[in-house]
Amino acid sequence: MSEVEDVFRLFPASEHGAAVAAAFAPGPLLSGIRTPIAQRPVFLVFTNRCGSTFVAAKLSEAGYAGAPTSHRNFEFFNADMLNPWCRERGIGSLDQYVRAIAAAYAAPAGSFFSKLSLDQLVWLTRCGVIGTLMPAPVFVHVVRRDVIAQAISLVIAVQTQEWTSLHAKSAVTPQFMPNAILNVAKDVRTQEALADLYFSLTRATVLRVVYEDAVAEPDRVVREFAALSGIAPVVGAATMAVERQAGARNLEWEKRLFAFVGGRLPDLGRKEGRLF
Repeated sequence: MSEVEDVFRLFPASEHGAAVAAAFAPGPLLSGIRTPIAQRPVFLVFTNRCGSTFVAAKLSEAGYAGAPTSHRNFEFFNADMLNPWCRERGIGSLDQYVRAIAAAYAAPAGSFFSKLSLDQLVWLTRCGVIGTLMPAPVFVHVVRRDVIAQAISLVIAVQTQEWTSLHAKSAVTPQFMPNAILNVAKDVRTQEALADLYFSLTRATVLRVVYEDAVAEPDRVVREFAALSGIAPVVGAATMAVERQAGARNLEWEKRLFAFVGGRLPDLGRKEGRLF
């Protein structure tokens, strides 16, 4: 095993990558075409329920993302989107898919935008898509300051399958699972730390967006991205109509969780400065 391969072991393996490779088998994952795409790649790196859909909608509104894709939500490297899309069009390799999807969903500002989970980010780097087919990407790393609220939202979404406000309402009543919430919170912070490590190791161009601050000043996301990327926004581009999903249940679960951990951890108070 090379030293480079050993570095990749620090990061999680990708189930999406494995499913895509299996779908293209017995042929190769890449056909050998190395010509970069014409569009500037823009990747929004996220953990589930961090507020990435809201940030994606703001970037779409400014012309940095292509036509909104409803429930697919710009997640072009999910295997359950990628594999059927390729079968329907007779696409036989990942590099052919990259070229086709970038052309089909090219953004008004001249970029190609996709959301990526950490495992997808590392998989696409490891196989040469990021860096060769998609050189010099700009990253937007969305994090949520209130990781407990994020974890509660995720545990609810896993049970109801309502991942965004674009999904149909569920009849499932989610069950309060305090240990699952705490484990999710820990996993979220681990993934964020690994994403930061990736950005440092690759000397990436990255804008870190804190969801709570983006909600308070949504236009600032566009201004900061334009300044960092050098890509001018496009006024009047299409966007998604998204709604905040958290409600009374989320607040109730938060109270129940703090009651659950009461006496197990000291109350250190909470004092935070601005992180955006």
